[in-house]
Amino acid sequence: SSDLLQLAQQRFTNDLTLAEKELFKTPKYYGIVSCKMLTNRVMRADRLVWLLTDPTASATLDGSLAVQDAQIVGSINMFGKNCPIEFNAFACDFLDNVVMVNCHFRSFNVWGCHGNGLFAGSLTTDEGVNLSTFEATNSVEFAGAHIGGDLVLSGAKIHNVTHAPSALNLNDSQVNGSILINNGFASEGEVDIERARIARDLDCTHAHFVNTNGFALVFTEAKVEGSVLLWDSEVTGAGVVGIGGAVNLAGITIGKNLDCNNGKFLCLALAQHSSEYAIYARSEEHTSELQSLRHL
Repeated sequence: SSDLLQLAQQRFTNDLTLAEKELFKTPKYYGIVSCKMLTNRVMRADRLVWLLTDPTASATLDGSLAVQDAQIVGSINMFGKNCPIEFNAFACDFLDNVVMVNCHFRSFNVWGCHGNGLFAGSLTTDEGVNLSTFEATNSVEFAGAHIGGDLVLSGAKIHNVTHAPSALNLNDSQVNGSILINNGFASEGEVDIERARIARDLDCTHAHFVNTNGFALVFTEAKVEGSVLLWDSEVTGAGVVGIGGAVNLAGITIGKNLDCNNGKFLCLALAQHSSEYAIYARSEEHTSELQSLRHL
């Protein structure tokens, strides 16, 4: 740990906060740094990115890094970086965006953290991604990502105060486990899972989805090897020009079951010339499949 701290002091000309000094002592504590008891919890993003991506620095981590109760200042920009470790953050505040576009991690997990936006288009992970109880003010994006295990957003909150078109964008993603958007998850804006390939279940149970500008959940042309679960969820969409509603299942392929038991699916009529559906499930190729259901 003294070697890593000395290396960091040379790299950043001794400009290190108390939390950053603890960060660079992590090999001594088996890759775990806790800032909970520190008087200064500030950790600058460029210091963390350097530790994760510099070959010499990251080699001291023995495959994993866990950061707890830090206040991370600045944008974490991992664009195009290779980071073959397990990264875990617990109860951290990310004061700017987390950018992991076209990046590689062994696994990436942020539990109980607060952040601005998380942008991980074309991210690749060897194992899973866990964003349980993550709270974002901006959008969360995994479009085109390849996730080696489960993608977990249980209990997450996406407020989407910037009114981005999608609160959660998983379009064209490939997930080798399940997608779990459940157990208290809440979003404001469209949740897009178009053309996604999911090896197990798409679980949207016990969740709350709202979009006042079209469908709240869009699963068009997705392929789910397991079941699509919507029970005990409340989904509210809106009728805009053309079609709109709560859930769009057009062209989806489901290997097992579609379970909407005890769900509430509502559509707000906002446009004069619109077709409003609670669940829209039209299939041009398979006319015997579930057709459009109005106002469940």
